[in-house]
Amino acid sequence: MPSSARVIPMGSESDINVLDLARGSAGIAPIARESEGEPVGSCEVRSLLHSKGAPPAQAGAQVPAGEEKGTPSLLTVQKAPPSFQQAVQLVVVMNRIQKLQTLAPYSTWEAPRPAPQKFKARSFIVDKALYRITTLVPFLRRLRVLKGTMAWAARNTAQNPVTQFLDSLLRGMSQCVICNSPVTGLFLMGALFAAGTKSGENAHAAYVAVCGLLGILGSSAGALLLGVDANLLQTGLFGYNGLLTGLSTATFLAHDAWDPGVLSVSIVLGALTTFLQLALGNALISAFKTPPLTLPFHIVAVMFVLASYSFDQFEAASFIQPNLKVDHGSRGISAVEFKALFEASLTSVGQIVFCGSPLSGGLMLLGMVFYSRIAAIAAFCGAFIGCGFATALGADATAVLAGHYGYNAALSSIAAVTFFMPNRQAILMAVVACVLAVLNDGAWKAIAAPLGAPTGGWPFWNISILFLLQDKIPGFIPIPLAEVAAPEDHMMAPRTAKPNSQITEGDESPRREVIVLQKSPRMSRFKPRGGKVENKLPI
Repeated sequence: MPSSARVIPMGSESDINVLDLARGSAGIAPIARESEGEPVGSCEVRSLLHSKGAPPAQAGAQVPAGEEKGTPSLLTVQKAPPSFQQAVQLVVVMNRIQKLQTLAPYSTWEAPRPAPQKFKARSFIVDKALYRITTLVPFLRRLRVLKGTMAWAARNTAQNPVTQFLDSLLRGMSQCVICNSPVTGLFLMGALFAAGTKSGENAHAAYVAVCGLLGILGSSAGALLLGVDANLLQTGLFGYNGLLTGLSTATFLAHDAWDPGVLSVSIVLGALTTFLQLALGNALISAFKTPPLTLPFHIVAVMFVLASYSFDQFEAASFIQPNLKVDHGSRGISAVEFKALFEASLTSVGQIVFCGSPLSGGLMLLGMVFYSRIAAIAAFCGAFIGCGFATALGADATAVLAGHYGYNAALSSIAAVTFFMPNRQAILMAVVACVLAVLNDGAWKAIAAPLGAPTGGWPFWNISILFLLQDKIPGFIPIPLAEVAAPEDHMMAPRTAKPNSQITEGDESPRREVIVLQKSPRMSRFKPRGGKVENKLPI
């Protein structure tokens, strides 16, 4: 080592290793040791200074005051100080070494996301088969116009306020199964009135269906009074929570059929969900890029059932009264035959709208086929997985056959293939969502039983929100809320997939057709401002 400079060595072996790592990060070329007792770090610092043309330090330079022998340091003692540029370069090296010595636990969490992936347009294999069948049969060819979101129907009905309102009601019913089609809404309404065919309680089923219709009328009327955007109203986003709330009041309250008080409260509570839908939508969509889904219905239904214990006018049904005992009915796989799981899966789909009938579930699946074949398959498979997994865990066989463990799994499966690009990764995550929904359902039943509150769709909402917040799983690609449509439409549209957080206002990715409502005499003031619809859910 030349006598012109003396470098105080680092104090430990780990420091030398850190400097070895820092050498490549700082862009310093490696240099061989000039003596066995000289640490590598000392040579690198001296090399950095000498490479920049620093004058060599004179022999006999003293260690500054306060520096004791053996203290870890990188100070080079020289008679002539380095230039400002050289000092800055040395500080950069010091900073990089310091960063290498710190392990930030969330450093990988904030790592840059992978580059956007481009997907080619493709069609669902079932759609290919149906297209060939309808080509051979001329009568069935006319049914092609009834698939998807039926944007043409929304444009035609927008000319008249009555037909426009009816179209929004039917679409609101279909939104209960995350669809947006008046045809699906018609089948769902038929499923409501057919719920009593198995038990022979057709009159009671009609009464429950009427309460649901009053609830959706109340929520839609509330949206009109609040001046909600006409496009959001016609897509049914302010209808499904009112329908579910009206159905829940007739199901969870003990009363006589056609009770005027229950019929009236269905309208009021339905209108209340509109207010919550607006508030929760403003909070969740802007902050987390997630829709409120059925959260307004859950809040209103649970709040009213719990409040009924404090008032004499209404009384909760006997099957949800506070109960601390655990029902030890028939359990296990032996208690539920495999053939019965098929019927239980259909019943589970019907339980989405409080219909404990396999016929109702079949009608709902048939209506979903017109909107999306992928969503219909996901609903049935999700319900089947939910019922099977609950049976394997030893759930009550009566509850499994009644569909109480399958409807949350069915909804979670539909959400996975609707709000995300329907691919293999989405199918895998749908299965995971079904398993989590069953576990969450069992936990909610244990929590709600002592309180005397219904479980409802809380498990679905919890699991769906957790999945909608995911944007770092490779291949699990979220669809921007402004472009959510039928899963087949997501497959057919060539796009550059980006996470929700990367979607900007000027994004040039292909947009779906968004309906601009035509001006009608009585609903002109509900037309979108400026005649344009931006960042709204398409029809």
